[in-house]
Amino acid sequence: MTKVVRIFIAMIMVLSLSVVAVSAQEVQAERAGYMVHLAKAGTITPNLDGTYTLTLESAADFSSVVLTTPKLDLFNYNLSDLAGDWAFANEVEAIVVSGRLELNDVAVDLSLTVADNAFDILSNTFTYVVTFEGELPAAWLDKGGNLKSEITFTTATLAFEMNENVIAGLVAGREARLNSTRNSRANPPCC
Repeated sequence: MTKVVRIFIAMIMVLSLSVVAVSAQEVQAERAGYMVHLAKAGTITPNLDGTYTLTLESAADFSSVVLTTPKLDLFNYNLSDLAGDWAFANEVEAIVVSGRLELNDVAVDLSLTVADNAFDILSNTFTYVVTFEGELPAAWLDKGGNLKSEITFTTATLAFEMNENVIAGLVAGREARLNSTRNSRANPPCC
């Protein structure tokens, strides 16, 4: 009988240790938040493929990132780094995010990615390729119901989602961008 009790106690200890070990593992919450791009002015022009080009004259040389989950984290993302990281990431798998463009009295939902050569440092403009979700403001449409050939605006805010997939894509893009000029013959020594 004591042998059975010892085996029973040993089984209980093994099971309780496995429960403690599993619960001791740290569960990491997925990061989520948004990026905000402020603009002094901008234009929207239609493309032949049904998408639109959104060009923003940046109010600053960075976009602000606000991560709200698992904890609050705020930082600025330099626009030239953002353009390069996103472009390199798009070479592997396109990063397309949902966002909202807010103008003076108009707000439109959209999906967006960066355009080729997205950031022009001389004019301080940043270019996205967007697809609009939902209805467009009537002032943007011609008599046929199509978007006018060019929409211009002042003071805009573009906010779009940041989630674990977007963050992982941008990190991979940053690694690829940095590796393209390091440890390779891309920039050989001059002498």
